[in-house]
Amino acid sequence: AEAAAERAAGLGRAPARREPPASPIACATRCAACCVSKVVVVAPEVIRIADHLRRTLDADALAALIARVRAADERTRGLSRRERAEIGVPCPLLVDDACSIHDVRPLLCRGWTSLDERACARHFADPHDVPVAPAHAPSYELASAVLAGLGLAATDAGLDGALLELTAALRVALDRPNAAARWLARLPVFSTARDVENTGRGSA
Repeated sequence: AEAAAERAAGLGRAPARREPPASPIACATRCAACCVSKVVVVAPEVIRIADHLRRTLDADALAALIARVRAADERTRGLSRRERAEIGVPCPLLVDDACSIHDVRPLLCRGWTSLDERACARHFADPHDVPVAPAHAPSYELASAVLAGLGLAATDAGLDGALLELTAALRVALDRPNAAARWLARLPVFSTARDVENTGRGSA
């Protein structure tokens, strides 16, 4: 997962030069409008995030986070991308409107690059009627391609490379300290977190 994130960053530099965005990237610290979106990941990303959280949070902070993850999962499990945006449940990893795992955030979070902060806020306040804000498409396409490659690499190794919904998968990884070992043992530890909306797309 770390290598994939570094690869995505490296690949992203070329289109940023050859196909620069029409206006500067608007994403900034404490701009969390899009953090009500459904995010799909693959198991190595979730395992990396869970490991980071266990190493960096004290017992009370970790317990509080696990409670937020469970609560968010109860409200969002099985929802489509549009349904998730419409109910506006924030990512449980947000702290004071900032990503608490920014250094190990998922590939798709890294790839989403808005060109209009206000348009983002308007869309996520009313996703049904307000169009999605303009973004730097090459960045997101590259992140999606690297995510698919990471899933296929897992599948080629005989491991589960399915697309997972971040909150549901993180709940599994935090509730089960042996989740990584079970995944490596080719057990279906993340089966309940598979993203139904994207079944048949990306890796399987």
